[in-house]
Amino acid sequence: MGRTIPKVTMSSEHNNNNNNDHHETCSRRHVLLASSGSSAAFFALSAQTSSALAAPSSRPPPGYRSYRDKLDGYTFFYPSAWVPVTSAGADIFYRSTEDPEECVFVDVTSPSSSKYDSVRDLGTPREAADFVNQKLLDEFLSTRIGVRRKSDVVNANERTGADGQLYYDVAVRVRSYVDSNPLSPNPEDRQEYQEWDRTMRTTLGVSNGRLYSLRLQSRTAATDEALERASAVGKSFRAFEIEPLDE
Repeated sequence: MGRTIPKVTMSSEHNNNNNNDHHETCSRRHVLLASSGSSAAFFALSAQTSSALAAPSSRPPPGYRSYRDKLDGYTFFYPSAWVPVTSAGADIFYRSTEDPEECVFVDVTSPSSSKYDSVRDLGTPREAADFVNQKLLDEFLSTRIGVRRKSDVVNANERTGADGQLYYDVAVRVRSYVDSNPLSPNPEDRQEYQEWDRTMRTTLGVSNGRLYSLRLQSRTAATDEALERASAVGKSFRAFEIEPLDE
């Protein structure tokens, strides 16, 4: 049976000042996407990377390392120069040493709180993207006066991974706008400017009755090299059945 997912419009905004503004830099709850042009590059690997990812058990391509969690049942490749970060809220978290806005983390639902049979329990790829979009807006709520956040679903696709499992790849662009003088009573004294522009790329999969989310954040104006990294990491993600523990 499919789950009921809250619907969101393609473009959404939040101007809420009632939550903690703890997501100004890359955190385990943030991962972004790019414009529609760059999303095509994200969801299409280069010939070299595609070959390296041909099988779930393949070795990582040059410049990447493999992370495998046997207890929770997932694996993915990440750039070898990235470092692990201790942060509450995610199962594993890595960040770029060159750009603090570029990072990746994995979130896994609790087996006691939900039961998933397939990623289709989220609905269509577009419905899943709307769900991710709304979740990102909620996470980016700010306590600062004069801050407005806007998000857009850039892409939503489904694919069958090399392991034969179904995955959803969704991309959401999030922008933050700030009022230069929010306390001034004169409109001419207030000017809104863009504070940052990021893209969150999320790969969704289901195994062991749990929903797995790999989310990668980068600047929307990412370089071709950064888009290549995002594509490699997203396409390498696998959720697999956990082996029963010996009694």
